[in-house]
Amino acid sequence: MRKPKTTEANKQAFLKAYSANLCIVKKACEAIGISRTQYYFWLQDDEVFAKSIEEAEAGQIEFVEDALLKRIKEGSDSSIQFYLKTKGKKAGYGTQLDITSNGQSLAIPNIIQLIEVKKENDKDENQGEV
Repeated sequence: MRKPKTTEANKQAFLKAYSANLCIVKKACEAIGISRTQYYFWLQDDEVFAKSIEEAEAGQIEFVEDALLKRIKEGSDSSIQFYLKTKGKKAGYGTQLDITSNGQSLAIPNIIQLIEVKKENDKDENQGEV
């Protein structure tokens, strides 16, 4: 008859399965036969375990970054675009509009005025089409 694993042995087995499954909780839980509830209990209750999870996730990010950089070196347009949209925001490659004035956020009344001007311009354009 097989001896049941101790909690610490289960945690170590989970950490190994977690890393092997690219930090996907469901797959790691299934691999060692525990519930997701048990995983979240360990995460909340055990600081050492939680720190190990953080380290595994940092390793996963490094793994994915390495793969992304490899694809960029191969000339993948979509990988280049993704990198520039995320890492090149300060150089103007982001996809979000930054509404600021000399580095300061605009006051709410100024934003409302901009919206009203936009509405008026849209209304004028629509009337010209009739």
